[in-house]
Amino acid sequence: LGIVETPALNALTVGAVGVKPMVVVTRGLLDALDDDELAAVFAHEITHWRLGDTGLLTVNQVLMRTAIALQA
Repeated sequence: LGIVETPALNALTVGAVGVKPMVVVTRGLLDALDDDELAAVFAHEITHWRLGDTGLLTVNQVLMRTAIALQA
């Protein structure tokens, strides 16, 4: 678990499949939601990792940076 000290309401998951994932939440989200709502957010974020969404985003980022570098 990572916590970003900002009043913004956000959560995300980092870590490719096969790598230990980390769920990152903002202080604003922790303060705004009750325990059941937070559990739902964590379940949602962990599902992104289990489905490989974080790995797909990593590949997408690499491809975009490569395309930009080739274009320059």
